Amino acid sequence: TEPPVPLPDEEEQEDIGEGEGLFAAYHKRQKRDVGTTPGVQLSHYIDIGEGQNALLFWALNMKTLPSLFRVAIRVLAVPASSAPVERVFSHGGIILRPHRAQMTDRLLANLIFCKCNAV
Repeated sequence: TEPPVPLPDEEEQEDIGEGEGLFAAYHKRQKRDVGTTPGVQLSHYIDIGEGQNALLFWALNMKTLPSLFRVAIRVLAVPASSAPVERVFSHGGIILRPHRAQMTDRLLANLIFCKCNAV
């Protein structure tokens, strides 16, 4: 048999606050950006970030701009496969058939955009 798991002290329960229940541990472990707000970080980024290599910039500034760094990780991530691009070309092939040979490039691009973005 395993020894009983000790219950958290009253102080620990106060630290958890409104996050009691399923996500209590998550809220307790979640780090807060104490230094600056995202707005201040954004204005600082605009001042210093222009004309720099994006990957090198974020490697050097991940600690000073933590909120923006999380966004940059999502934006600069490389897709795992080329499947989305292949789907776009496939839709283009379906739309542009021999009986639609008079279709302009602009119309084709707009139709593919609408099809791929579910407009």
